[in-house]
Amino acid sequence: MKLLFLILILCVSGCASYKDLNDGRRNNLGGGFQDQKLGDGLFYVLAKTNWAPWENFSGANSTFLKRATELCGADYKVLGKDQISYESLPGMRGYIISQVEGYVLSSKSSLKEEDAKKLMEAHRRKGIPSVGIKPR
Repeated sequence: MKLLFLILILCVSGCASYKDLNDGRRNNLGGGFQDQKLGDGLFYVLAKTNWAPWENFSGANSTFLKRATELCGADYKVLGKDQISYESLPGMRGYIISQVEGYVLSSKSSLKEEDAKKLMEAHRRKGIPSVGIKPR
């Protein structure tokens, strides 16, 4: 019975989470998404998986793309995307959170790509205020 419970916990914890982190509250398992509108049809999106004993960038990317589609519709362009993983609890090996963050521009936006990139740069310079990003 204990083995079955352990397997269930590992399966659930390694999944991508679709919790909205925009309200500033954390997900106890670590995962979810956060976004910020930077201009007409331009969004910063951050997506994280729940903690797991392995990296799960496919899960984080899945959450990133799902949220981008909700914000922009089916037609958008990813202008920049990065991925990192980190231990959810410092010093606790095996509790890894995978994270994808980037910028998406809707095809319906009135912004030109070069103007969008200027807004992205300004956003990066301000320091991205996010519940998801761990200090490096």
